Amino acid sequence: MAPRFYLRHLERRRLQKFEAQLVDAITLVANSLRAGMSLAQGLEMVTREMGPPIRLEFGYALQENRFGKPLPEAFEAMKKRVRSEDLALVVNAMNIAMETGGQLSEVFNRLADSTRERHRIKGRIATLTSQGRLQGIVMTLLPWFMAVALYVLDREMMRPMFTTLPGQLMLASVVVLEAVGWLLVSRIVSVDI
Repeated sequence: MAPRFYLRHLERRRLQKFEAQLVDAITLVANSLRAGMSLAQGLEMVTREMGPPIRLEFGYALQENRFGKPLPEAFEAMKKRVRSEDLALVVNAMNIAMETGGQLSEVFNRLADSTRERHRIKGRIATLTSQGRLQGIVMTLLPWFMAVALYVLDREMMRPMFTTLPGQLMLASVVVLEAVGWLLVSRIVSVDI
């Protein structure tokens, strides 16, 4: 249980780091294309200039390309491996631009701008919803703290809550209503972009 939870935590952190590096990688590729380099050379520059995890993923894609896999297929494999919405957007736009003969440097510049804006909006939403999340936690824990305080102060007053059927039904209803309240607050403060 704990190792699986820890692995998921590490995977989320790696994905966050990858997505944070993606904007710089896209900008680097766009600048190298504008400087007259090929797409493969621009991608190679990412593997030389940037740190992990983006260096490793781009390196795997370029290695697959060197072994004969077309670049669009190598990036499709990377998209499946990494499972990032931002990367999926980049790979899809890159594939469309390569198929239609679009100006890749302009495509990469626009992708960098839109990805940067998405990250800015995500950060702003996280900031705005953090107060709601904290209020949800406080409102969920408050009845339990009150029950413990009342139990410590006057056990005889709280005893019927645990020993009689009406008290047990009230406790069960509190648990159910707390769970429903927590789900509603979680749904309200979670915003998809």
